[in-house]
Order: sequence, then structure tokens, then C-alpha cells
Amino acid sequence: LPPPTASGGALPRVYEVWLVGSSGATDGVAFLSQSPVNRSWSTVIHSDLSQYVAVAATEEPYGGSPTPTSAQLLSVQLSQ
Repeated sequence: LPPPTASGGALPRVYEVWLVGSSGATDGVAFLSQSPVNRSWSTVIHSDLSQYVAVAATEEPYGGSPTPTSAQLLSVQLSQ
């Protein structure tokens, strides 16, 4: 992923990580962080994943959003 965009004097945007339930409901749980060494992205999720079917990421305003406001940039299905 390229770094999130920022326009004008606005605060930089962020990649927010969501847990997705079987009904499609989302819970924002973390943000992706980019390594300055190799430019890879990572996150740590401190949640019980057994209640969710996927992990997804979206680009959001600085500080995150209560619900996703943009299309999923990546999604990983969780096995049950």
C-alpha cells in the first residue's frame, strides 16, 4: 500500500483495521503502521477473533472513524 493521502493542510489520513462480523458489522480495532526500514505495513490486534469472519482495512481520516467511510483496500477471511 502507498502511504495514505493528505490534501492541502489537512492532517494525514490513516489505514484503519476493522474486524468484520458474519452480519457485515465492523469494529475498528487498530491502525496499520509502516516500517521505516522496509516500508512494509503491520498491526497488532488485541481482540478475540473467533467472533469475526474477516479482517479488513480502509483509508480513514486522521484518528479513525466510527464506521468505515471508504472501500476496503484489503480483506482477509478468517477460518472458523
